[in-house]
Amino acid sequence: MQRDMETLSYANIPIYAVDGAEGGYALMEAYKFDKGLLNHQDIENILVALGGFEGLITNQEIQTTIQKIKGMTTADISPILDVTFYDWLGRSQINEENLFIRQAIENNWLLKSEYVDQTGNKTYRIVEPYKLHFREMHWYLFGYCLERKDYRTFKLTRILNSQKDGFFVPRTDQALQHEKQYNEQEKLVIVHLSVDITVRHQFIERYGKDAVKKETASSYLATIELPENQYAYRFLAGFGHKVRIIKPKRFIAKYVNFLEGALKLYK
Repeated sequence: MQRDMETLSYANIPIYAVDGAEGGYALMEAYKFDKGLLNHQDIENILVALGGFEGLITNQEIQTTIQKIKGMTTADISPILDVTFYDWLGRSQINEENLFIRQAIENNWLLKSEYVDQTGNKTYRIVEPYKLHFREMHWYLFGYCLERKDYRTFKLTRILNSQKDGFFVPRTDQALQHEKQYNEQEKLVIVHLSVDITVRHQFIERYGKDAVKKETASSYLATIELPENQYAYRFLAGFGHKVRIIKPKRFIAKYVNFLEGALKLYK
């Protein structure tokens, strides 16, 4: 809540605090929003952004905000840009967890939960939650782990049985640590691939046109960076026989070992 009030203040919107049991924050009665600050295109841009966000987190607050923005103009807005996310069945459950964690961040609740890492190991964590982060197609929680005595990033779908476990006083260095956390990347290796023309566009979307060069009439050479882990192997395996790794040999060996492990399930 405090962070939201600071954001409004920075935008020169007059917010004041009221002390006491019935107190809180309020907008000065004399303040009027100047609709002239936003033209038709500005409002359309805002609605496009909110529409995309609505696809990730559907709640009444966002619906209300969208209706308020639409009410700022009498024009019939039909944006030429549309942002849509996949409507997965499990998203509604993620949204519920997302909402609970947002409440925890706003109210400085300690969160106690079980966490399952990528190798299947289960640990019990107590975390000071600071920020939710949406990266590519997944939600992550950034917070301070009391067990590890350091900042950590947790994938929401790996968090089990999350519940409130008291309160905490926010750390003053968490903003700096958060920036550092997301700038740190896992070590990547350069991987050369032979890519079938039917999946060429997927590599262009992800890595850009410069990463993909024509090899033959039906195949292309792709040079990309990947981590040496399960996520990279699953990504490549999803293309089946449409993608072949050319080098490095070490990466090929690990990828083949990954595939053989999967095949054992059917032998």
